Amino acid sequence: MIVLTTILERAAATLGEALPRIGGAILLLVLGLLAARLAGRLVRRALLAIGVDGLAERFGVHDVFARVGLPRSLAGVLGRFVRITLVVVVVVAAVALLGLAGVGAALNAALLFLPKLFVALV
Repeated sequence: MIVLTTILERAAATLGEALPRIGGAILLLVLGLLAARLAGRLVRRALLAIGVDGLAERFGVHDVFARVGLPRSLAGVLGRFVRITLVVVVVVAAVALLGLAGVGAALNAALLFLPKLFVALV
């Protein structure tokens, strides 16, 4: 009986230590994903307002996007890029908050690969 009580006390202590980190990570994910979506929309709208799509059409960027299979709007592609980049940053931060170093390192490597991927696509 004493062994069972000790095991339950250790489990409760471990869970008590982990719950604030889990709650913080969930809150960071929710707020970060909302912020990333908003930032992507703001970038897209700002680029549309200054006429980036017209300039991209004149230089043939839309044709390149069509061949690659991306949407023809440069503003849309850049807005999506901003959103995806911010989502990856938020996920890396949430994983770091949980203390999962190996997963955080892998996600950090993926984050550093995104600019190379974007340049290769364009």
